[in-house]
Amino acid sequence: MEGYAWESKESLRKIVIGKKVKVVVEYVKSVPAKASGASDYQMNFASCFLLKNDKNVAAMQLERGLVKTNLSKD
Repeated sequence: MEGYAWESKESLRKIVIGKKVKVVVEYVKSVPAKASGASDYQMNFASCFLLKNDKNVAAMQLERGLVKTNLSKD
């Protein structure tokens, strides 16, 4: 776990606690099952926005330096 995990969690909590948010599904990814006989499943990837000012919560955390991006080509 990163050294700033607690700070990031607390910042996120303060940003959204008691606030109305909008969740927008960006894309859905089908994931094959790893165990034989298990079903494939879908993962939903979404963004969360504050309704008050339409700010992206993840972008706010990124601006504060409390999260990292992962730019994979998957």
